[in-house]
Amino acid sequence: MAVSLIWVHIQLFHRGKRHLVSPEDGFWAYEQHASSSSMIGLYMIEGVCNTKKIRDKVKQVVTSDVVQGKMTRRLRDFCGFAIWEEVDMKTWSVDQHIKIARWPKSDKRSKDKGAPWSDKDVMDYLTTFQDRPAPRSKASWEVIIIPNVRMGGSETPHYACIFHVHHALMDGISSANILHQILADKPFKFTMDPVGDGKTKKPGYFVTTLMYLAALFLLPRTGLVKGFLELDNQYNRFYSPGKTLKGPKHFAWSRPVKMEAIKKIKDTTKSSVMTVLLSSLGGSYRKMELNRGGKGKKQPYIPEYYHALSPVAMLPYPDRHPRNGFSGVTLPVAVGKYASAYDRLQSNHKAFKDLNIGIMDVLGNFILINMVGLMPTVLQRIFGGGVHFKLSLSNIPGSEEEIKIFDGDRIVDMGAWLPCKFTLGMAMGLFSYGGRCRATMVGDQTYLSKSDVELLIKNFETEICELGQTLGMTESEIFY
Repeated sequence: MAVSLIWVHIQLFHRGKRHLVSPEDGFWAYEQHASSSSMIGLYMIEGVCNTKKIRDKVKQVVTSDVVQGKMTRRLRDFCGFAIWEEVDMKTWSVDQHIKIARWPKSDKRSKDKGAPWSDKDVMDYLTTFQDRPAPRSKASWEVIIIPNVRMGGSETPHYACIFHVHHALMDGISSANILHQILADKPFKFTMDPVGDGKTKKPGYFVTTLMYLAALFLLPRTGLVKGFLELDNQYNRFYSPGKTLKGPKHFAWSRPVKMEAIKKIKDTTKSSVMTVLLSSLGGSYRKMELNRGGKGKKQPYIPEYYHALSPVAMLPYPDRHPRNGFSGVTLPVAVGKYASAYDRLQSNHKAFKDLNIGIMDVLGNFILINMVGLMPTVLQRIFGGGVHFKLSLSNIPGSEEEIKIFDGDRIVDMGAWLPCKFTLGMAMGLFSYGGRCRATMVGDQTYLSKSDVELLIKNFETEICELGQTLGMTESEIFY
């Protein structure tokens, strides 16, 4: 009822200037310190940094038919609900959203203004801004340029672009679609095209309606609703009731892993890419906890399982316009029962199959996300604080081939980091690019220190390596 009244008010008094936020976008509307809804995309680019070319291309994105004006809207609160408000295009400038990365004056690196940034510097820099909620005075996105980065031992100039985008504007797949349609010099081939091949026949309106009605009745048994229940053993550090995140966030990414290696592990073990990721992350967590023990220390209690929220894209998308099209499922992650990486993988795969997750679970959770998106933002805060799982794990399809951008510069590496909000203290993502992928991780200090996050990524690499070596692969066949 309240949403309907707001819609009527907008139509009568603010038509064309204000818009209702769709339920899927509204799910991400609420923010507070250390619970930002913004995601991060990082492109490491070979070439000489030319800010004018970057500015011109970004402006082309904002004004394109693909984006449909969404990137010139800002989130506002109206009667306790989130709405979109058009910015004044007479005073708007793309320069309001583009800046050069600079260290805070309190950081000693601020004195070396011309020095190239290492991977570690880039990860440290992400920490400086991720806890801040998006400003409501302008559209909720920014592009941050690092003019000089160091890529291994290469003497060729490189730079980096950080795309910091509020999740209400778009999801990770939509950002990949924008890269495909506008940012890249020419469209590229996806590992899995999110809009499909055009041959997939969608169910009709009547069948779709019946499926959603059935999912609505089954809503109480879905994984996200069970997220309010005690999913994890109380000795697990990801046990609820969770702690409110206070920051700072810590970032890391793994060495590039060859997609051929992950596919070979998946095919040989007759599992799935998600199972390989879950298993490797579980083994990584186990190694970290064991590292906390040792001579003279209390041995840690390692749970048999903990649970992860895994986003599920509602594919195929109807087009390449920016949207939020994700549902989610809750998956068990084997941790403490098996010492062997291979045995842990088999255990994860069996647990995943035993869940018997179907389309109704995914649709039911999608309905729940929409219900939350229709709530006043204060109720979203209450909802978010009650969810029990503390880990998110996402796998986003990327490009099969290397991409050129900004008139001939080559993207040599990329990664994406998901938001950590409310009590969800750790997020891991996998974004494939050019036949390899990096696992990315962000953790909040409330649960994980900077050294914990770095150790988890290192252990993740070890787990992938152990799985590959179990199947006769060498390290050079696994890592790019």
